[in-house]
Formats: sequence, C-alpha cells, structure tokens
Amino acid sequence: MNNNNFGIFNGRLVKDPVYFENSDGSSIVLLTVACQQNFASGKAHEYQSDFIEFRGFIPKRRKGNGIYDYVSTGDKISISYSLRSSASEKNGKKTFYQSPFIESVQLLESKTVREERRARKNA
Repeated sequence: MNNNNFGIFNGRLVKDPVYFENSDGSSIVLLTVACQQNFASGKAHEYQSDFIEFRGFIPKRRKGNGIYDYVSTGDKISISYSLRSSASEKNGKKTFYQSPFIESVQLLESKTVREERRARKNA
C-alpha cells in the first residue's frame, strides 16, 4: 500500500452494500458511509455529516462476498482506502474521475450490538 495515497474513514453505513457483477465473474461493491464533521455550523450550531461512496473489488474465485456479507445499514465500520483514477465515456466524451477504493474494512462494533440494532429495526 502506498502511504502517500492512503486514508482511514470511520463512520456508519447509510445503506446495505450494493453489488455489480463484472463480465469476468468478479464483482464491484459500493459502500456509502456517513461520518459526522468535527465542527458545528449554521445558526443552530449543528454538526453536519459527509456521505462518501467507496468502491471495492471482489475476485471471481472468492466464495461469498467476504466481509461485505457481515455488514448492513447502521453498522459502524472503519475503511482503509486509497484514491484510484477511472474514466468513463459518454456521447464520445471521456470523463476522468477519482474514487476512494477499499483496501480493507473493519467492524467497530461487537456482533451483539449489531444484532440488537437489527432486532430493534425489524420489530
């Protein structure tokens, strides 16, 4: 991992992971994570949140989706990421963009806490 292009983001999942299958059998996973800013703004001095979409890669030989099978909406996680450049073409015009690419994911809550939250949500 390149220490000059690396970050750690801690927050809560806004929605369940979203998967896209590639033609070669591998998959891309998208995680949207919310993180509270460390300053209050506005007249009410409220803390705002940032919502960041991370992309991950799942090799075709892997059984299941790895750690992504264990996370769902509301889970507190830590994502180690690097920025990756990509390009897309639309109407003959090529657009370049950068997106945070998942290097690793860690669960920051116990299984008991996650199961209790899911039980409250389903009740």
